[in-house]
Amino acid sequence: MTNFTAPSSGVGASTACDSKIQCCAPGNLIVHVRENTATGSVIRDATVTISGSENAKNITDATDKAEFKNIKPGSYTVTARKDLYTPDPESNNAEVPSGGTEEITLVLKPIAEMHMLVGGPYTKDGEEHRYGHTALRIKTSSSDTTYDFGRYGATRGTFGESGDGILRVWSNFSTYIKGEKALKRVTTGFVYQITEDQAKTVNDYFRRMTIAGINIPDKEREGMKVYKLVTDYHALGPNCTTLSLDGAKQAIANIDSGSANFNKPEDVLTRTERVALSLKGGSPRLFLPANLQTFLSSGSSPVTTIRVDAY
Repeated sequence: MTNFTAPSSGVGASTACDSKIQCCAPGNLIVHVRENTATGSVIRDATVTISGSENAKNITDATDKAEFKNIKPGSYTVTARKDLYTPDPESNNAEVPSGGTEEITLVLKPIAEMHMLVGGPYTKDGEEHRYGHTALRIKTSSSDTTYDFGRYGATRGTFGESGDGILRVWSNFSTYIKGEKALKRVTTGFVYQITEDQAKTVNDYFRRMTIAGINIPDKEREGMKVYKLVTDYHALGPNCTTLSLDGAKQAIANIDSGSANFNKPEDVLTRTERVALSLKGGSPRLFLPANLQTFLSSGSSPVTTIRVDAY
């Protein structure tokens, strides 16, 4: 357990006074942090901040406690913060008695994040890969999963525009993004706050696909499962962008509202490729990562990001 003890002098020092006068004696504050309710699950490694007669920070231990010992008596505002949690309420008040101990419980509610990951073009062995890549990351307080759909199996068609629909499911984002960086590809993450229930809906959407598909163990590695889906891959969709958007819409139904004006294959594809795809009927929706990135960067989506990450 980590304890905070106010120093005898300097910043955070206890009030200098006659120790015989009880009203001047320092006190203690014990802060518990729980999930959802005051009797909910223990939350460890939350940052607890107190401000008032003096200011200090501490981290909750394995039993949910952050202790502040020998602090000045008086009124304090107490907050708790942890990644992927939101405070309820925003802050609490505590009265630290002189010579005594005040004990309070703060509540944090779990939230989740959805990351639309858009990778740019790259060059490998002298060959330019112009199309980019899209994946979807769902991050909660208990899991971090990236869904990565693409042409990772047999391909077909004049330009390799179709083939086996392979979904790679990463449980380790660091490993996924390390692979993208190894290609010298720049990835932009458009991050949206969602609820735990919305995150579950997205995860369940992809889980149903993997259950219906075929697991391919010999293509797997640590932190990555591989599945051949029932639906094949096609450049016009389902592809990495359309499947990621369909997954995202399980949480935020209107995330791509207004995107039709950004569906501009001519920004990426050669004339020959556009003609070939037009013979297949074209696509009324976004299907290219670069067009998706332009749309999300433009602010035209009715849904606002909480931040944009760059990798």
